[in-house]
Amino acid sequence: MKLKKLAALVLALILTLGCALPAGAAARRYYMSYGDSGEPIGWFQDLLGVYEVAVYNYYGDTEPYFGTETRAAVRTFQRDYGLTVNGKLDANTLYALLDLPYYRTSEDPLVWIPMHGGTRYHSDPYCSNIVDAREMPCTCAEDCGFLPCARCFY
Repeated sequence: MKLKKLAALVLALILTLGCALPAGAAARRYYMSYGDSGEPIGWFQDLLGVYEVAVYNYYGDTEPYFGTETRAAVRTFQRDYGLTVNGKLDANTLYALLDLPYYRTSEDPLVWIPMHGGTRYHSDPYCSNIVDAREMPCTCAEDCGFLPCARCFY
């Protein structure tokens, strides 16, 4: 149990300091960006007024895809709103898209959402066998209709 707490503390420290994981480590992608697919991509494409060709997911179904059109729309949105233009759906971009006040890291913790089905957000990216989890501010997750996980939030 102490080892898990230590590992969680080290991961939190790495994320807080913005350090990269060592070469060869299984790095997670934290924000939605080019190449991602899933329901949340479609929600944000609707807000941006784009929809790209769907790709096949793990089950043979189609899903919204974050490709060149979506990235261009995100960059335009970021430029128009005076945000850092990086083409990613990061915390500040999500706040602006959802018409929320400016993002403050100390007041709104980042949580993990499932990209391929699921209605719960998590404090642990490995909880409940999440497939392809992405990070977003808790307020944004709740605004998108996600509820807290009963395992890692209680």
